[in-house]
Amino acid sequence: MGQNRKFEVLGWGLVINHDDKTCMAINGNSGVGTANDAIEVRAFNQKSNMQAWADAQGIEILNPEMLEEPE
Repeated sequence: MGQNRKFEVLGWGLVINHDDKTCMAINGNSGVGTANDAIEVRAFNQKSNMQAWADAQGIEILNPEMLEEPE
């Protein structure tokens, strides 16, 4: 049932899995493997807003090291 999808955002974004309240940070073209058909992609103008938004929603970013890389 797993599948690979390619997501494209202008700038930074989060691919959110609402089933387990986790997400992956992405930048530009990214491939994300998922078995969940009901996921959401949310775009952000700046990556600095991503951690604050995830914290406010109670969602864990699975690859927080990506937010530490220079823009």
